[in-house]
Amino acid sequence: MKKAFLYIALLLLSLLCGCNRSHTAMLNRAETLISSAPDSAVSVLDSLKGELTDMRHSQQMRYWLLRNSADNQLDSTLHRDSIMRLVANYYGHHGTPNESMLAYYLLGRTYNDMGEAPQALEAFHNAIDTADTTATDCDYWLLSRVHGQMADLFYWQ
Repeated sequence: MKKAFLYIALLLLSLLCGCNRSHTAMLNRAETLISSAPDSAVSVLDSLKGELTDMRHSQQMRYWLLRNSADNQLDSTLHRDSIMRLVANYYGHHGTPNESMLAYYLLGRTYNDMGEAPQALEAFHNAIDTADTTATDCDYWLLSRVHGQMADLFYWQ
């Protein structure tokens, strides 16, 4: 009886791990498409939306980071401020400096699209603060976009 329970537990665990691996593969695929074909990235991410509850927390945060990044590439209006606050907080504590900078940048873009300039500026400042300009892999292109968004906000104010 104990062996049967152990086998069932191992089977369920292996199925769960396999599901998480497929989610990760799909997220990786979407990430590669964002800069070249953001509409295709959105399609890949939309195919995962029904499985969000089955994903680990880190995968959910990555899903929303990628989804908002793709929407930003498509110049869609960003409006998920509550989700992006969670994503920015998560990557501020658990992500790389580039991931954190992207999360805060997207939060700032979301606030900007909502007409909330003070919150947008705060998020852009957080993005700049999390950037590690001494690292060899620092995303200077993103950092320049953060500064450009701030310049636009100041110009229009």
